[in-house]
Amino acid sequence: MTYSGCGTMLGGLFDLEIIIYNVLSGAQISSHSVNGWAVDTIWTHGKNLQFATTKPGSIAIWEVSFTSDHPPTQVSSLPTPDNFSKKGVVLLPTLSLLAFAFGRRVVVWDAQHQKTLVDSTDVKDPERMSFSSDGHFFVCGTGTTEFHLWKKSPDGYLPCQGHSHPRLPMPDPSLCL
Repeated sequence: MTYSGCGTMLGGLFDLEIIIYNVLSGAQISSHSVNGWAVDTIWTHGKNLQFATTKPGSIAIWEVSFTSDHPPTQVSSLPTPDNFSKKGVVLLPTLSLLAFAFGRRVVVWDAQHQKTLVDSTDVKDPERMSFSSDGHFFVCGTGTTEFHLWKKSPDGYLPCQGHSHPRLPMPDPSLCL
């Protein structure tokens, strides 16, 4: 879910539908069907809400106004690598970074430069992936309490020590400073 810039509207992705609500009244403003498989990431861009869907070879970026009934329009698209998988897809739209998993493999893809930044084959049961808001850190949890943390470098992401703690499922990025 994401709020409008003024904070009075809330947009959410529910199954295959974008629903926009007025926060003050609780009333639904609009509803839009999403065609295709939607990435769970949804964000505010200016006075609009943006989201992404996948299609063979690319991710489409869509935009819809918080205050209009007009349907979403595609505003751009990002290429995906040949080995792209929808499992656990995470998108950091501000930097065109895309993360996904398949098997024991975790991949971070820079769609703008069409470059692989992480290609890790040693993550057992990858899930719960996330980028820090500025893209300097990337973390991937597992089906256990273990997680893997990478820090951005000029050539991609470098692994920090893997961590495991029963009460700390996701890392504090300062552990890698």
